[in-house]
Amino acid sequence: MSTLAQIVDRIKSNLTGGITTDETRFEDALIESKIHNHRAAYLSAISRQPTRDRINDAFLQVYHVDLLEYDVECDVVKFACPTVIQLDERHDGFFYVGHINGLKPFIRLRTNYQALSMHSLFKKEKEIVWDYRADYDGQWYINVYRNPKLTKLLVMAVFNDPTVVPNYRKDVDQYPLDGVAEHEVVDAVSKDLLGKNIGIPDMVSDSAEVNAPTRK
Repeated sequence: MSTLAQIVDRIKSNLTGGITTDETRFEDALIESKIHNHRAAYLSAISRQPTRDRINDAFLQVYHVDLLEYDVECDVVKFACPTVIQLDERHDGFFYVGHINGLKPFIRLRTNYQALSMHSLFKKEKEIVWDYRADYDGQWYINVYRNPKLTKLLVMAVFNDPTVVPNYRKDVDQYPLDGVAEHEVVDAVSKDLLGKNIGIPDMVSDSAEVNAPTRK
């Protein structure tokens, strides 16, 4: 497994025939975006297979989240969280949301909490529950209910962009892929960029062009 910087360099090498310099005309941001997209597509594809295995832990990132705010009126504690990938119509990239010891997952709600709280049976439940949704500012948050004193949260997930997880270092930390997926993603991104002819350097020197024989 490799860092993101190493994967970017491998793709640059593929695109330039193994010759890379400081002047190689490929934007790292573009290549990184392609890597994230093809990683998500790879995971979505294997998740939809009838006999799919559980997604390898190498794809997951551990995110320790501190409390953002407590809404007294709605009785909810809010935690900022980057977006996760969508695996299929029913499943996304969350694998664990819960206590920081990693042993007490909270129950996820797929229905609006305020709507559920209207039902008497739901009111009697004591388990900590959470949902994930965009707020008025357009950002996505994990909202935890029934535990107003909660100040820290542990999240294990497959994020859309692994680099936005706090403290992630592109040139130090392993990019969340296993060995097989890394090979597939490098190959797919290389073919994608070559196919679209994006920024492919002219490897023929000016002198070679000037001295090239002309047809008669």
